[in-house]
Amino acid sequence: MEELHVFRLTPQNLPALAAFMAKARPQWWDEAGAAGQLSGTGLTIGTVGWLLGKDETHLSGWLLCRELFLYHCLEVECCGFFQQGRFFLEHRLGALFCEAERYARQKGCTALRTAMGSEGFSLHGRPLGNIGQELQALSAPGKQDFHWLLSRGFRPVGIQPHALGRNFHCVLLTKEL
Repeated sequence: MEELHVFRLTPQNLPALAAFMAKARPQWWDEAGAAGQLSGTGLTIGTVGWLLGKDETHLSGWLLCRELFLYHCLEVECCGFFQQGRFFLEHRLGALFCEAERYARQKGCTALRTAMGSEGFSLHGRPLGNIGQELQALSAPGKQDFHWLLSRGFRPVGIQPHALGRNFHCVLLTKEL
């Protein structure tokens, strides 16, 4: 068998890869589409966000999302609500989540995704076992933001191990649109 080598993608070898991708999967890419995907995020990822406040300078919260065009998905990147010196997450941002969902539907997205840190979940602070079994056994009795998301139609679909530090995982949630 022929020995293969690894090469980093560069502007010089990008055209050859784009041609290869178009040949390998013409139903997914033509050469221009492959080159666009390889050379930047403009065709595959966008950023959109919303503010919440009395006006645009007196803010209470925000929601920043990534548009994953290739996957027809809007994904929450970060969000927060600040009131009387306290920071909150999702459950105070209902109006912004509604706006994100409207926007996602308008853009033809099929899913709205988010993630949350494992604090308050049954899997926090320990090594993970089988991810499927961890998801089945997942519980978070006092985690208000998690239950708020569930009530809005989100469901846990995965776990990213050690995302926020050793044994500090992320629970991935998706809402089908």
